[in-house]
Order: sequence, then C-alpha cells, then structure tokens
Amino acid sequence: MRTEVLAFLALPCGFLAGMSAAARLKQRETALLETRQFLLALKLSLEFSGAPLSALLSALAEDERFRSLSFLQSLFRRLADGAALPAAWQKAARDEGKRLGPAGAALLGRLGSLLGTTDKPGQLEVFSRELAALDELCENAKEKRRRCAGLYRAAGAFAGAAVFLLAV
Repeated sequence: MRTEVLAFLALPCGFLAGMSAAARLKQRETALLETRQFLLALKLSLEFSGAPLSALLSALAEDERFRSLSFLQSLFRRLADGAALPAAWQKAARDEGKRLGPAGAALLGRLGSLLGTTDKPGQLEVFSRELAALDELCENAKEKRRRCAGLYRAAGAFAGAAVFLLAV
C-alpha cells in the first residue's frame, strides 16, 4: 500500500519539476528584458543629461520600473559600503549570474568596466553595442523558452509516470 501511494505521488512531483524548469526559463527571459529596459533608460539619460553617472543611476533607482531590479539594489548596497562605482558594478553584475545567466552577467559586467573610461560619444557607442548583444540574448531566451518549456513539462510528467509504472 505504501509503495502505491509513493508511486502515485511520483507523477505530480515529476510534473512539478518540469513546471519549475519551464518557470526558470520564463524568469530568465523576464530578467533579461528588465535589464535591457534599465540599460536603455540609462543610455537615454546619459545621452540627454549632463548629470554624472552616479546621479543618473540614483534617479533610475527611484523610478518605479526599476525599483525591484536586484542589480540596482546590490549596486547601491555596495556603494553605501564605500566601494567605488566600477568595483561595485562588477560585483553587482556577478551577483546577477543566476538571474541573467552567465552571458547576461558577463555583458553587464563588461558594460560596467567600460563606463566612465571614454567621453560621452564613446560611452553611447559602448551602450549601443552592449544593448545589441543584450537584444540577441533576449531573443535567444525567448526562443529557448518557446522551444523547451513544453518539453520540460512533458519530460517531468513522463518521468513521474515512469516512476509510477516501475513502482506499481
């Protein structure tokens, strides 16, 4: 009797594991899109404002659209601890590795290492190049979610069913 109950529970557990994997794909896509929105807003602020980068970042951190970005929270926490902007940006970008994936975190870190190293047109060029790369990452994440989310759900359900059949 106990084996049958455990076998019966394997089916929904497998399905939930598949749902969880599909949800992670959606979260990655959303995180990349939110980061793209933030970087685009930062680029536009840099382009049309004479304010220093730290002031632009502070203004964007107060914006409703970006308050929940964990990257900004991590960045400002490190700045409050006394870290310089480039070092704080690099560490905050590394913290985003799980949310954005290795390529997204590397892109964010690369952008941070180049900010403030050139004049305004140079920085805008860096933003344009990195935003184009981020657009590609967003498109790849969207395609992977579209292609794999259903597969992950089905594989989870299949695995649960296989365990059920083997146990009974």
